[in-house]
Amino acid sequence: MLPNITMIDSGFDNCIKLDNFLRASKGLAFSGGGKKAKYDWVKGVLNRVSFRHLEKKERGIVREYIGKITSYSPAQITRLIAGYLEGKLFLREYQRHKFTTKYSVQDIALLVKTDNGHSRLNGPATLAILQREYLVYDHLEYVNISKISVTHLYRLRQTRIYQSKSLTFKNTQAVQRNIGERAKPEPNGKPGYVDIHLGGGLR
Repeated sequence: MLPNITMIDSGFDNCIKLDNFLRASKGLAFSGGGKKAKYDWVKGVLNRVSFRHLEKKERGIVREYIGKITSYSPAQITRLIAGYLEGKLFLREYQRHKFTTKYSVQDIALLVKTDNGHSRLNGPATLAILQREYLVYDHLEYVNISKISVTHLYRLRQTRIYQSKSLTFKNTQAVQRNIGERAKPEPNGKPGYVDIHLGGGLR
């Protein structure tokens, strides 16, 4: 495994030894080790052989040796060596950006309470109510939610927490009604029955 290569090849400190190794290991393939281990190993090799001071032919031997052990492509090796010569040969670990939760569950609950109490007004009107709760009525629990933007307010209305508590988020359901439907008159024996329908007169 590659993490142990530093101990195994620590004596390979010049290009003659590397060249002898390459001749002796023809037909052999190497694998293993994580990306960070490989980067550290490559840096160690370049340091041991004093890569900055090597001739072109010697650099070619080092590149071949690195490719043999890591299975990196020539382009990858070129990039790593360029980074080394610039003092930038290190693995940049990806760090997932974590967005801070600006509005808590309590803030969303206040928005739900406001919308339920005012039949869910539009964004600007709702924001005005939230601001008034804090600035006029001095309800301190509204201090955070009163600073929300209208755009973010609409986003909060789309969250699962909001919709699980809101009484007003469902769209109005359409009701189908028949317009101008003709029906047989049913006077039930009463005189003077008037049948009014579209396109007709009195019967």
